[in-house]
Amino acid sequence: MLEIIQKILVYCGGANWEILDKDKESVSVSEKEKEKSVSPSEKDKYASIGAVVLSTAILASLSGGYAIFTIFESKIIASAIGLFWGSFIFNIDRMFILSMKKDENNNILQIILVAAPRIVLGVFLGLLISKPIELRLFSKQIYRIYYEEQILDRKMKLNKDTSELTRKNEELQNKINAIQQQCEDAKQLMNKELTGTGGSNEKGDGDIYKELKRQYNECQEKINKELNTTQNRQIFDLIISNNKKIKLINEKIATIDIKDKSLNIGSPSIFEQAVIFHNLAKNDSFIFVINIFITGLFVLIEISPILAKIFAPYGSYDTAIKAFDDFTKDYYEDKIKYRKKEYEKKLASLDGQEFQDQEKNIRATLFSYEREIIETFWKEVGGRLKYFIPQQFQAVFTKIEHSDELVDIRKDLFEKLLETIKKEIEKWIEKMKISEKFGQNDNNDN
Repeated sequence: MLEIIQKILVYCGGANWEILDKDKESVSVSEKEKEKSVSPSEKDKYASIGAVVLSTAILASLSGGYAIFTIFESKIIASAIGLFWGSFIFNIDRMFILSMKKDENNNILQIILVAAPRIVLGVFLGLLISKPIELRLFSKQIYRIYYEEQILDRKMKLNKDTSELTRKNEELQNKINAIQQQCEDAKQLMNKELTGTGGSNEKGDGDIYKELKRQYNECQEKINKELNTTQNRQIFDLIISNNKKIKLINEKIATIDIKDKSLNIGSPSIFEQAVIFHNLAKNDSFIFVINIFITGLFVLIEISPILAKIFAPYGSYDTAIKAFDDFTKDYYEDKIKYRKKEYEKKLASLDGQEFQDQEKNIRATLFSYEREIIETFWKEVGGRLKYFIPQQFQAVFTKIEHSDELVDIRKDLFEKLLETIKKEIEKWIEKMKISEKFGQNDNNDN
């Protein structure tokens, strides 16, 4: 069971289990190389990298699912898109690891420069993954502020309604008060004339008194007429209604609370949550520091597989991969060069018209052969040949990198490698011998 889990983690870490499994059978080049090896085994190293990649994908899936749920409020949609987002992040991270091939001669600075674009993208993905999780961690504070803002907005609207009703009441009351004031002024002047303290200084109901009384009576009739009209009755009713509304609004403002479910405030969108959290972190230094640490943690988790690949020592797995790549490249080059020489010799032996007739077919056959040898090699051998490259050839590969006599060294090396390859690969090489292939093509042409 533990081995199955380790295989899965190694796959997540971008390594090949069968090559790593052969590492226990390999022999170091020298005691000096053994002394250099201070890192844990290759299996544990890539299993650890795979665990981080898998954990990041799980966190990304949860983060993306939560973000989508706040938008659509559907568990099915959130789960589907969350799984898709987690798979996407998993493949991106695994691609980073697979595309970073180490070279024994490269220093740390060179490796970092090569990995810089991947690190930048990893930082961006870390920020993208961390934000929804941060919003979820601080959801209580965010929702509390959101509800407080919504309640404050409701109160402001209610206060605005109250102010508008009060203003209308004042306008209506001022209109009535203006008419009543005219009547009151006429009444006072009339009483002064009656007592002899008026403008005429004559006591009693003289002509001036009668005129003032007439004006007062007209004013009273006007008031009664105004008050008895449908419009003014509506005005008084509106004043009474407005006063009742103002009283109810003030009572609601006094009792309004976050826990009041009748408000139907709803939930904030993810954009609103992000804005509230940004303002919260800006105004609260403690939350700002926590935000920095959480963001930094997720960024570090996202780029940790890349950093592990950068700073990990050059191990036997890297050597085996490099040896296989170099061998495959040299093998292809030697095969295709030899084949081209054979075809060139055949073309050179033809006369003018025969050369023109055969050149096109021979060139096409050569191209087809090049493609066939590559496809067949990868299909039948490419996936297995690398498992059988022994550790003792590391020194040979190192020597031939800068050698001027590559042809002879490659021949000797190839002969040694053939002795260690299993029977099924030896059979394939026998089938792919150039002489047999060339003979088959000649028979088909004839």
